Amino acid sequence: MANARSGAHARPRHTVQELFTAATLPAHNSVLFNRGIDPHAIITIAEMHGQTMPCPTPPQFRVLYEIH
Repeated sequence: MANARSGAHARPRHTVQELFTAATLPAHNSVLFNRGIDPHAIITIAEMHGQTMPCPTPPQFRVLYEIH
């Protein structure tokens, strides 16, 4: 157990990150490619519907992915 990490210096082996992309397949794929995200690292993609009130936002994809 001498190699075990603990306390403030401990880092998880895998970290989950989140990003939002435009809700179109070309825009989504472009963002993943430009950020170098491996398709196998994607945990989930959820469609976030746009809203018109009180602050208008376009539809988006919410992507959760794992980094090593």
